[in-house]
Amino acid sequence: MILRHRALPHPNQAPFRPKICHWSYAMASLRFFSANSALHFLNATTGQEFLSLPPGNPVSLPSIDGQIIYLSPPLGAPSASIQAFHIPNGRLLWTYPLPKETSVQAEMEGMIYLSAAANSTLIALRGSDGHRLWTYHSSLWS
Repeated sequence: MILRHRALPHPNQAPFRPKICHWSYAMASLRFFSANSALHFLNATTGQEFLSLPPGNPVSLPSIDGQIIYLSPPLGAPSASIQAFHIPNGRLLWTYPLPKETSVQAEMEGMIYLSAAANSTLIALRGSDGHRLWTYHSSLWS
């Protein structure tokens, strides 16, 4: 499977030049092509697209934990959610709506940590299903 994130053509822009990252698990290999706007998942062997996210839904650089890829919006996106996809087949596993001014701080060992600046809150999600495990609010961060 290949993940390609490409910019829409614009008359005043230079031609699209993807940034390439590599990730592999077991017998499969992924390649990430990232820029702005549209996001495409392609099968590396056949070149067939099996998932596409339309332009207008910007995402930050994807994060991977095992066989799950997490896509989240860049900080400051108006309304957004974090999404998790199963890498081998591209299936959407879950979507979690993000509170305003929330950023994804880390994805590790099956956990996702979100920081909501607007209300000084740290949120932990289970990476496999997006279930909220706990929320911590600190008046020290306010």
